Amino acid sequence: MQSAKCKILAPIARLRPAHSDFVRTSAGWRLPVDVYHSSMGTGRNATPVVCCTAYGASRHLFSASGFLDTVRDPTVTFDYREQADARREPNALPGAYDLLALARDDLRAVVDFTRAHTDVAQVDLVGFSMGGIIAALYATVVAPQHVRRIVLVGTPIDWQSVPLWAALLTMAPSLIAQLPTAQLHRLLQLVAPLAPYVPNIFLPRWARNGGVDWTAHRELAQAVGALTPDLNRAVCAWVNSGTLMVDGISLPDRLYHSAVPRLGIVGLDDQFAPPKNVASGFRQNGNPRSHRQLVTLDDADHTSLFLGRIATQRVFPAIVRFLASELG
Repeated sequence: MQSAKCKILAPIARLRPAHSDFVRTSAGWRLPVDVYHSSMGTGRNATPVVCCTAYGASRHLFSASGFLDTVRDPTVTFDYREQADARREPNALPGAYDLLALARDDLRAVVDFTRAHTDVAQVDLVGFSMGGIIAALYATVVAPQHVRRIVLVGTPIDWQSVPLWAALLTMAPSLIAQLPTAQLHRLLQLVAPLAPYVPNIFLPRWARNGGVDWTAHRELAQAVGALTPDLNRAVCAWVNSGTLMVDGISLPDRLYHSAVPRLGIVGLDDQFAPPKNVASGFRQNGNPRSHRQLVTLDDADHTSLFLGRIATQRVFPAIVRFLASELG
């Protein structure tokens, strides 16, 4: 008999976007954009929020996770090139790309679209996992003048500690890049509904403590976009680098000197982005106006920062409070 903690839950009713569109990038891609709460930007903070999704996940991660039920300012989600509903134009640039290209071309196009349609000078950026790297690159390299604040959730700024999955990437990047990702995506969608039947003894500590929302995990399976060889190569290069370098300056150093206020949230049990891999992006530089805050949750791993009880009760409210606060 199933335990009460692992019972199958009713499907989540996804919040529907107020407006959907496509934006064209300088690299020749049409990216799908969904706008939520377009008429609800009232109160102290009405700055639009642009969401950068995680490695291999589509823009639907933010609705599947319940994040869009928490935030109430105009919020924009989008797919990176090659992912989910993104479409290649006939003039699309050929060849591989890196994470900086996703910030310079993809995120830039979405931020420009958002600023044009909301008549604001700046946006807030929220990045989950790899999406935090893309947000940080935009805020420190591409167009810092267009960013009011950034939030990085489960984002490894550098690789002081390399988890097993990342070590495998560094050992065999060419092999990883050729994985049959479309087939893996379909397999994940088939396996996810079986997760509630996994005995508790095989679950990590945070899951045994009741942190799992299996409905959200099934929703995540639908939100995962098929990984592609080019995206896998970009991630391999990121891990192999140890830390991203742009024009001879590392991303941690760029964040150190950046004046953009930021919030970081990390889980103590996070094997993908342990605190030591995140802390370098939150070093204090002595500037009292350069607000930077790193929150460590002692009962969270990587997935629970985005999905389930910990995310909805602690992570998402903390993000909303930070975006709405008046920083000194």
